[in-house]
Amino acid sequence: MGSSPSESGRAALPPRLDTSTAHSARVWNYLLGGKDNFAADREVGDLILRMFPGIAHIARLQRRFLARAVRYLALSDGTDTSPALNQAIAAYNQNSASSYHLRSPAEIARFFDGLTLVSPGVVTTSRWRPDLADASAEPREVDAICGVARKD
Repeated sequence: MGSSPSESGRAALPPRLDTSTAHSARVWNYLLGGKDNFAADREVGDLILRMFPGIAHIARLQRRFLARAVRYLALSDGTDTSPALNQAIAAYNQNSASSYHLRSPAEIARFFDGLTLVSPGVVTTSRWRPDLADASAEPREVDAICGVARKD
């Protein structure tokens, strides 16, 4: 009586899902238009969207980038170059159980040290082999950077 599962020899129960606190993965799911999120995630997502309206577009660009780059080491992340994005992430970190930290473009480029970058290298997500409907159009700049590399 009163013994913990490990003391009694039984397996410990997994932690319960806390739907009252936002989680970065579920907020991202909401920004992508997914269904696997809860009210707390949507509330933080809406706060981020009010502060940085372009974030949902960036989320979709990053998802498409990762789909094109699945055979290599691929990394995409928001950058610390936008004051609006920095402010949105600060608000997210105040209202979430997990924190998110933006990286500088140089920090993201260092993830690829010792690997061969695939052209066009470390660039904004919208410029990494964009799938443009109109080939003459220029991709819109976004506050996210990405790169793809391989080990030779």
